[in-house]
Amino acid sequence: MTLLLEIAGALVVAFVFMYLTPPGRRLRHRMQYWQLRKIWQSGRALVNLRVVDGTQEGLNGRRWFGGTAVVTPGRIEFTMWVGGLPLVKKPIPPFQVTAVGTAGPVRGADKIKLMDPDYQVALLRTPTATLEIAVTPPVPAEDVLVRLRTPDMPPV
Repeated sequence: MTLLLEIAGALVVAFVFMYLTPPGRRLRHRMQYWQLRKIWQSGRALVNLRVVDGTQEGLNGRRWFGGTAVVTPGRIEFTMWVGGLPLVKKPIPPFQVTAVGTAGPVRGADKIKLMDPDYQVALLRTPTATLEIAVTPPVPAEDVLVRLRTPDMPPV
């Protein structure tokens, strides 16, 4: 009987951790800084994307979507993690970035709802939408934005 209670308790803790903890914090708990840096050095970055205005194919609604992104000048290839877990991945069509803003701290409700205060958020403009990108620390958001900018790209 005690074994069943322990299993039930572990399941309740897992449920609370997986569904009530913000996605950014879950990611930080699962991965160490050295793992995040290794992913960045391989040309990918762990990011969260959100549509602020307009529509972007593959990103529906105004909520944050976590995943990995391959960032090249003027283009993002984003693979979304379904349910916030890296086990189930859903690639969305690559999209062109026409303007890149500067990185700033997380403000307002996003600090409470989604991310640790260490995250940096920036605006991106595509032909059809304005997006926010939040980069998972310890990779500086400005490094991702520098990799994304092209010489003729205007600021947001």
